[in-house]
Amino acid sequence: MGDAISGGKWAIDLLDVSAGGISFLSAAASPKDSTWLIRFELKGRTVRGVVRIVYCVKHSLADAYRLGAAFKDLEDQYLGVIHRYLNET
Repeated sequence: MGDAISGGKWAIDLLDVSAGGISFLSAAASPKDSTWLIRFELKGRTVRGVVRIVYCVKHSLADAYRLGAAFKDLEDQYLGVIHRYLNET
């Protein structure tokens, strides 16, 4: 689930995760440099934080947008969840 700071809520489909950010599909478009509060799970472990949208493009095959987002000051506990996930896969 992604929460735009403006207050709206949208379900997202996580596509990719790295220590620096995520990419995901969303029904909602979002302008570059906007910020979202995000929450997602990796193998049963929750990650929460703020991301800055780096890009947003209309998906060519789905009725959705593909967004790339960079983490902003992700808390160490959540960065640890991501590192463990990346090391397990």
